[in-house]
Amino acid sequence: KGGKWAIPGAKALARPIQPAKGKVAMRRDTRFVDAFQRTGLIIVHVPKNAGSAVAKRLYGDTLGHRSALFYRSTLPRNVFDTHISFAILRDPRRRIASAFSYLKFAPILQQDIDFRDRWFDDIPDFRAFVDRLQDPHFRATMLNWPHFRDQCQFVAEMSGALCVDYVFSMDRMDTVKAFVDAALGETSSFDKKNASPETPLTDVAWGAIDDLYRHDQALFEMVSASPSGVMRTAR
Repeated sequence: KGGKWAIPGAKALARPIQPAKGKVAMRRDTRFVDAFQRTGLIIVHVPKNAGSAVAKRLYGDTLGHRSALFYRSTLPRNVFDTHISFAILRDPRRRIASAFSYLKFAPILQQDIDFRDRWFDDIPDFRAFVDRLQDPHFRATMLNWPHFRDQCQFVAEMSGALCVDYVFSMDRMDTVKAFVDAALGETSSFDKKNASPETPLTDVAWGAIDDLYRHDQALFEMVSASPSGVMRTAR
């Protein structure tokens, strides 16, 4: 499963997200397997990419931000490989702006509130945040937080080979809706969230963002090249 398509230009990515904590608990928590078996779908929920709305429609709840490799290594044998997996990808510029806006102005989970209080107290807006990214320690800390991690780390192996069955462009949520409707056999609706705030930056500042997320940009452009905004990567 996976490996048919790879991220353009990706010779080696950062290590994919496979958090050690929670693996044993997840193996004992039948809600994951029950949810996947009930729908036949596994959403790899990349933060700030409309995954909460889709997961709630599919499963009645969100299941957290876990990578494809995490599911593959943690779920009971063959569960990941025998169900259809998919992820929604977003323009990297819009995603980082949305992630900052959420964490700075409207965090919901306590861990996100604590993160905001520790790191964003003296950062008034997105422009100041981008400027602060020039600091190596701050940049490394941000890129290790789920909302700012590369989207590629959620859907690909270190080699850059994709390991989900489908990737969708968030710009074509109509295609995502049709996909979910077909799986559930009924019409779906999604709450409209994750709007991209206005983020005026200089070309130099945007260039720094583009460099940070160059692999994400390459993958997003590849998916967006499809007229329907979806790419089947395997099987």
